[in-house]
Amino acid sequence: MLALRLNSLQNNTLRYCKKLSVIEIDLNRSLQILLLSIQSYCCQIIDTCLYLFLAVFFSLDRLLTMSVEALIRWYSIWSEEHMNERIHKIINNSQAVIFYWQAKEGWPVEFVSKNVEMFGYHYEEFISGRVQYIEIIHADDLQRVIEEVVNYTKRGLSQFRQVYRIIDKAGQTRWIDDHTQIERAMDGTAEYYLGTIIDITEQKTAELQSFLLANIVNYSSDEVYVFDDVSWQFSYLNQVALDKIGYTLEEAVGLTPLSVKPDFESADFKKLLGPLRDDNNQPSNVMFETTHRCKNGTIYPVDVKIQRLDLDGKQQYVAVVRDI
Repeated sequence: MLALRLNSLQNNTLRYCKKLSVIEIDLNRSLQILLLSIQSYCCQIIDTCLYLFLAVFFSLDRLLTMSVEALIRWYSIWSEEHMNERIHKIINNSQAVIFYWQAKEGWPVEFVSKNVEMFGYHYEEFISGRVQYIEIIHADDLQRVIEEVVNYTKRGLSQFRQVYRIIDKAGQTRWIDDHTQIERAMDGTAEYYLGTIIDITEQKTAELQSFLLANIVNYSSDEVYVFDDVSWQFSYLNQVALDKIGYTLEEAVGLTPLSVKPDFESADFKKLLGPLRDDNNQPSNVMFETTHRCKNGTIYPVDVKIQRLDLDGKQQYVAVVRDI
């Protein structure tokens, strides 16, 4: 009877040891699968904790070591992915667009944050090279921007700031505040430019309007028109002018002085502005009488005074018009 019990105990012990061996093999296989294919962070936590429990319970040192290593690897992967995800989310939801340019001719774009879509472009357009960043810089600012970057780079600066205009996908002008850091090689050669650009169009518009209000306060009851030095397109009209000619600001910015001055042809108006463009003998203003045409076709006589001013680095005309 005792022999039978000893034999049964021996068999049970063997089965128990085999189970432990199977458990260890199965756990090793599961651990390898866990490291190779991470499908769910929650499942990984549960599995890793299970390994630790079994390792401690059965005193399997090798399994315990592998389980700890698995937990450390899993946490490292999860932390890096989670942090990268959070960083990208913060950047893409911010008003700052990140550009990473190569310090080569044309400034090829290696990376741009997805929120560049606020300007109407898709980030892949820049990375693929279909759109080059220098192509969207306003033509009147491009040469200055390039020269400044070259100068800052040659001077050995590590960072610099620029304010300039770009053209968005819809063809609209946007003012940009660009903060750029220069990444250099060991020998000091510039390799990359890391830029953060922010749209400050509203700020610039407010500055322009404040400038106009400050400089033409004596004409606050008169019509005020600001138009471009080259295209003659209106960039600003005060409310008095809008009310008088019957246009909204959105409608008016696509017009020129010729649109509201039926007495002038293009050649005549260019000749009238000629003295203001003469740097050798430039008068402070030109004055004349003409007529204005409203949106509804109504004509009324006006007295006009035009000045050519430098508004934030750009030459524009300011016309003060009085109904006579």
